[in-house]
Amino acid sequence: MVKMYTREEVIRLLAGERGRSLALINEKIDELEKQGRRQPALKTSIIRAVERLGEVMRDVMGVKLSKNDDYHQSLMSICEKQWLGPTPVVDMKTLDAVVFPSDEKTILVVNDEEYGGAHCYLLRECLGFHDGGTVYTDTEQVIQFIQKQDDGSVIPGLQSEQLVLALIDRHKKLNARFPSAQNEKMIQGLEMFLEASRERVEERMSRGVMGELKK
Repeated sequence: MVKMYTREEVIRLLAGERGRSLALINEKIDELEKQGRRQPALKTSIIRAVERLGEVMRDVMGVKLSKNDDYHQSLMSICEKQWLGPTPVVDMKTLDAVVFPSDEKTILVVNDEEYGGAHCYLLRECLGFHDGGTVYTDTEQVIQFIQKQDDGSVIPGLQSEQLVLALIDRHKKLNARFPSAQNEKMIQGLEMFLEASRERVEERMSRGVMGELKK
């Protein structure tokens, strides 16, 4: 399974690699300075080499640090700016919806001009039901649905039907272990959704508008 990295994790990895490069350069400078003290005849050549390595170190670092700068945080900031650019500003809104019996609003939707937000959602992860209530974490998962934009370009993502098929499979397997009338009702409702989705696709295909931004 491919590991997915967060933006912060990527920045930390980049900063770590840059930090190792700077450490190697600094180590070489120390070696040359020690050699210069042992072999005075080479002092002039060694001074030039040390100065050049100092220039390389400044190039790798990217900026000149003051004594008050935090070295690691500066590396993080430099790597973020050079490799990833500024954090994009995303217009998000919290859905006025909760999962019973919790009263916490745990779903964010990324707003867009055409639909008011219908394609990208951030859902807080859950630890289940403990001590009389549902427990949520501070971490999130992103669900991106396929989105065809007005200019004809497409943002790849999930189909609603894919998500529903996964839910049907999940709840059938859960019901096999812990059978209940409520599980059966949930599965029936999801299957009704798929039936309606199929009818809608068939109707749009019959009119020749499937895949187009038309009513």
